[in-house]
Amino acid sequence: NIAKLSSKANGTALATPSVNTTQGGSVTYGATYDPTTWTGDVTAFPISFNSDGTLKVNALAWDASVLLSARSAARKIVTCCTTSATSPGLAFTTSAMTGSTVAAQTAAAYTTYFKQVPNVASTYQSSANFLAYLRGDTTQEVAHGGHYRSRSALLGDIVNSKTYPVLAPNQPYYDGKNPGYSAFKATSASRATVVYVGANDGMLHAFDGSTGASTSGQEL
Repeated sequence: NIAKLSSKANGTALATPSVNTTQGGSVTYGATYDPTTWTGDVTAFPISFNSDGTLKVNALAWDASVLLSARSAARKIVTCCTTSATSPGLAFTTSAMTGSTVAAQTAAAYTTYFKQVPNVASTYQSSANFLAYLRGDTTQEVAHGGHYRSRSALLGDIVNSKTYPVLAPNQPYYDGKNPGYSAFKATSASRATVVYVGANDGMLHAFDGSTGASTSGQEL
């Protein structure tokens, strides 16, 4: 069950990792980290009730860290901000961040620090390569011939953050006190569950919170 996840996180003299859990509908989501590798994990366990009314935590439905590390499709990573109402996030790519827009130029100014990575020789300092590394390009790691720290997984450590599942709205609010809520609730009744969590890789991650589907647990 979910308590067994604690065995995946190795304690140190400075920190004893624990699993932060949050319930979303009939699923419990957990977030934890491993301080020996500074990687994180998000897991989903469906829950139900035994005949005697006690809670039952069922088998692991998905492990986001495993799925992310095995992912072959390009990741959707954005940074702030653009002036477009339809596309408010600036793509976290070299091409998007070297454009002529104000947002791109602002982002490009910050990427100058990507050429000042500690413990990397000046000959190998590259904003483009480091950005690719942050996006998950493992060829940039020392273990694969690159020049940046090797990682055992792509998801960064999740220390104080908790998972935050957003489901279809289900609060018992009345229009008398909350005008328009019933219409909003009806319109959003089929809204897919998304699990948000912040990690120390500098990102707010969003995962498909469903279970049993081909996309379950995948980073969105």
